[in-house]
Amino acid sequence: MYACYNVAGPNGPEKILEREVHTDRVDSIQFSNRDCRFISGSKDGTALIWKYERQSWTTIQLKMSTKLPGQPEEPGDAKLKLLVTMVSWAIDDDKVITAVSDRSIKVWNSFNGNLIFNLK
Repeated sequence: MYACYNVAGPNGPEKILEREVHTDRVDSIQFSNRDCRFISGSKDGTALIWKYERQSWTTIQLKMSTKLPGQPEEPGDAKLKLLVTMVSWAIDDDKVITAVSDRSIKVWNSFNGNLIFNLK
């Protein structure tokens, strides 16, 4: 279960979202710089880009196991569970960055979820 609260409301904390999306602990979250989006990173190996439009929340799922086209499999890849360790937005909000437990950094298109770079 994932819940998000508005803590700046005049009546104290108010729940604005509750969904069952991540299957493990969420330990990183960051709001975008310019619009109604945020990214959450989880120990389940996914990050979610959340967008609020038309009075509802939509998500784009980023799987840390995603590879770039033509990127070779490395020994032990199938056995390794990749965890999200940190999330961030690029200054223009066009990209999101995830740090992964295998010491890689992945850069994603924030509008369609496509992997752009994988830095190891």
